[in-house]
Amino acid sequence: MRSPARPLAAMVIALSPTALLWWLLADPAHNQPWVIKLEHFVITSNVSIVAAFVGFLVARAALGVAHFRTLLVALGFASMAGIFAVHGLSTPDVLQQGNRAAAASLVVAVSGQLSLAVAALFFAIRYTALADWLERRLEAGALTLATVVALAGYATVALGWPATFTGIAHWILVQTGAQPGYDPSTYGYGAPAAGDVTGGAGWLPFALVGLVVALYLFAT
Repeated sequence: MRSPARPLAAMVIALSPTALLWWLLADPAHNQPWVIKLEHFVITSNVSIVAAFVGFLVARAALGVAHFRTLLVALGFASMAGIFAVHGLSTPDVLQQGNRAAAASLVVAVSGQLSLAVAALFFAIRYTALADWLERRLEAGALTLATVVALAGYATVALGWPATFTGIAHWILVQTGAQPGYDPSTYGYGAPAAGDVTGGAGWLPFALVGLVVALYLFAT
């Protein structure tokens, strides 16, 4: 008889990030930022750029041996690192200064979460029948090129027009239950709305965290 401990442990692990996010957003006293801008910029950007380069080297090797599922893993890591490089490069008051700094704070937040989400999607697809379907209908080189173009486009928009993110993110959050006055660029910091356990952010951040964790669990 199979022990129930393993699925129970998986459920606890899957729910723990959402529970932690709720705890942080429910009380601003729990959710205080650590401001180390220059160090964050230098370390995060450098490591992520190198990691993205290594990821694409692995992708090139996967292309050389025509192994599509390995290519998906390589592109997942390259995407994670590439988007996280935008997270580091957007650190407020380093490259993004003046009236761009507030909007850059949101780019930092979005890029951090998006890097994990995109990688999780690549990793999860690798273990499904969708990988075979994609391999039959999509050239591996075309997928790699599309990934490079998408990452370059994201970086261009995020670093060149960070204010665009603020408006879009605010609209999306309001549509998913956030308080109209919630400022997404604070990334959960500040006084929460009275009686709102999400801190005014709505349910979307919690749903995304749960989905990403579920995808990683599926891919393990």
